[in-house]
Amino acid sequence: MKGLARKEKSTFPALKLRAREPTLKPMASDGRVLWVKPFDPGHHQADTAGRRGECGWHGQTQQRGTCPNPPFASVKLQYADYAPVQSACERALVEISERYGFPIPRSAIPPRG
Repeated sequence: MKGLARKEKSTFPALKLRAREPTLKPMASDGRVLWVKPFDPGHHQADTAGRRGECGWHGQTQQRGTCPNPPFASVKLQYADYAPVQSACERALVEISERYGFPIPRSAIPPRG
């Protein structure tokens, strides 16, 4: 029995499975911010939350529906293999700033009044 147990352990491809893990897509935290601009639907691709004037960062969930806050900024992010432009409400802009460690530029803040 001991020989059989050893044989089962030696044929288990655990190390080979681990070697394949890097082919997974990177997590969002692996990205970086390329630019932040005042919100403009023209910065966003057709059929996206940003083009529709919604907060794309918070998106839509079944429990709450779409984010109730209007977009405040357009944020271009760079990941390993793509660079989306996200629409972000004020709260989302703060979250993005904290996640990616960049200061919110004054140029991204539209004048009030």
